[in-house]
Amino acid sequence: MGYRSQVAFVAQGPKEHIIAVLTTWRLTPLFPEELEHVMRELYLHTDSDNFCSLTYQDECKWYNSYHDVQMFEQLFDLLRQDKENISTAFVRIGEDEDDTETHYSGSEPYSLVALHRSVSIEASVGEPLRETSA
Repeated sequence: MGYRSQVAFVAQGPKEHIIAVLTTWRLTPLFPEELEHVMRELYLHTDSDNFCSLTYQDECKWYNSYHDVQMFEQLFDLLRQDKENISTAFVRIGEDEDDTETHYSGSEPYSLVALHRSVSIEASVGEPLRETSA
């Protein structure tokens, strides 16, 4: 089964800047045989002004030794280099309580990905306590 993480990454900026980074990345991949697989994991959104590259993986194995993870990190590093034009946000939450990783760059990165902590009760809950009259 292995250790699982939730991973979210967003890059937002003018289309010409994002496309230039994506082109550079596609022409110089660390592991060319992994390129198509990694490209299928990217979700891309565009509007009239900005181009947004988004990836979100729930329950994934995010090990630095994996080639696809190294490919994503190569892309993230390239996008983060253009801080004047591209904002990026990366959040990874591991299974361990203290295993959280965040990286932000650019002019407005904190509105792209938010990290929320919450509590959920996994046990069965019985009836509410009721006061009885004597």
